[in-house]
Amino acid sequence: CEVMTSSSIRWSEDPTLVHVDTPREGIPPLTTGPAYRPALARLRRGSGPVAVDVERAMGIRYSARAYLIQLRREGSGTLLCDPVGNEEYYPELAAILGDAVWILHAADQDLPSLGDLGLRPGPGKLFDTEVAALLLGDERISLQAQLAENLGLLLAKEHSQADWSERPLADELRSYAALDVELLAPLRHVQLERLERAGRLEWAAQEFEEIRTRPPKAAPAEPWRRATHRQDFSSRRDLALVRALWQARDRIAQTTDTAPDLVLSRADIAALARRRPRSLADVRTARPLRSGGKQYLAPALWQACLLYTSPS
Repeated sequence: CEVMTSSSIRWSEDPTLVHVDTPREGIPPLTTGPAYRPALARLRRGSGPVAVDVERAMGIRYSARAYLIQLRREGSGTLLCDPVGNEEYYPELAAILGDAVWILHAADQDLPSLGDLGLRPGPGKLFDTEVAALLLGDERISLQAQLAENLGLLLAKEHSQADWSERPLADELRSYAALDVELLAPLRHVQLERLERAGRLEWAAQEFEEIRTRPPKAAPAEPWRRATHRQDFSSRRDLALVRALWQARDRIAQTTDTAPDLVLSRADIAALARRRPRSLADVRTARPLRSGGKQYLAPALWQACLLYTSPS
């Protein structure tokens, strides 16, 4: 592991661990617009593997797209790349990264959103530190645990559920994002030595390649059935109403780029279906719409109800 400066560490209560809470080279700026050109030039001048991470806004936005891409390479430092509105630069970025080894933790979570931007590691060019931990038989495989056990470093993880789509991106979020890639290369170095001693380097290579070539997960055929979990919906009419409400909620979520459960939870969809609304007013006064500014949903939800609500 590279030596950390005294300004970027503090001893935790456990004297065997060094608490890392600030990027060694300071907090990187957000790379966006014209700043991409010099940033890509820096990345091109670097050498060796590239540590890669992605931040999305799951649970906040409808889309699973990347809202931040972190890159770190020897000689290049850390780049925090804003993919939104900067798609024109990604063919050049893909060319720069084409022959480099990519280091990710839990690569299967990040590769799909990177692939949507045309960014993919080449054959034999992926190293997944989470999978390496599994092959080594480690009990704790999170990035935080692996850094502690392999490097003796304690990495703060308090912003993992942040809204990465917000702009400007706060200093504390950029610091957190930079730290996620700052230590991946030193971690890989230790894991490679351990894999070699264990005789499992070839196993690791096969696992990494399977992840690299794995097709994207298919969307669930009937996602609306999640709202019926542990609920008693016996009639086909009731199930059809749940489906219609789910689809209406999904259209609103997609239009507003809001996580569906923030628009209306699964439990609220089930509750509204059990109520079997008989009018727009009935929808407006239903418990799920009484608070949280949900009244705007009533017209669309009532339209969904019309075909499946019994007039009697």
